[in-house]
Amino acid sequence: MELLTSTNVQYPDWTDWTLIQPCISVGHVGQLAVDALITSLKAARVHSLYHPSLYPVAGARAYDHLPEDSWALSTALELYVCNEKKLVLLQQRSPCVPGMQVEFCGALRDWIVARKFRHVVLLSSLDSQVRVDSQLYGDQLRYFCNSSARQLLEASGDPSPVSLQWLPLESSSDAESTLDKRSMIGSGLAKRLLTLLSESSVPVTVVFPFSQDGMQCREALMTVYRLNQWLNLLQTEQGQLKWPNTWDAILPGLSEVLPC
Repeated sequence: MELLTSTNVQYPDWTDWTLIQPCISVGHVGQLAVDALITSLKAARVHSLYHPSLYPVAGARAYDHLPEDSWALSTALELYVCNEKKLVLLQQRSPCVPGMQVEFCGALRDWIVARKFRHVVLLSSLDSQVRVDSQLYGDQLRYFCNSSARQLLEASGDPSPVSLQWLPLESSSDAESTLDKRSMIGSGLAKRLLTLLSESSVPVTVVFPFSQDGMQCREALMTVYRLNQWLNLLQTEQGQLKWPNTWDAILPGLSEVLPC
């Protein structure tokens, strides 16, 4: 990836860090969840990334906790860090230009591999309109871990989607690691990116709730809450789960419907 901020950026050592990034998908759940994580953690913005496959975007400062005089414009691809949690958050605000998805995923894979992250968590969503009968009730969130992620989680002994009894993404195949038998309709580039990263032996977990079109803030906050159960990022019982004020501008009265 080419950086907008500098031609010679020296990245820190992120070999023991986790990367969380969205895949643009139905209901914008992944992007909204990353918005909530950046706001709640007061993550610092460190870089603005560029790739020609993304539609250019320029907007106002997205998060109130950022200094008013620093990087006033929001762009298509931004990098945030939370040093306390050893967490990198990559926020994507615009989709790929049609026909350039393969190029973008390849460039993103190369960037991730070069950073040597301990674990990559993709936040996406699934189209609720194509659920089968057994998915119409019960838990509305699914996950998928590739073989590298399963080995990492088993060896660490830390909480995992398995120990938390999350539901894995259903498959018509008995092979747990097989992707081609799993339907990811509505998840955007999640499957393509997961495949590329798996080929490079990068530990990847995809988290996706069922959703529908629109600005699905409720599903996004639910995803953050479940992610927190796993990764222990926030103290939600102390009201630490927050979202940007820009959400209230788009959806007036949101704070009354979704209290912290």
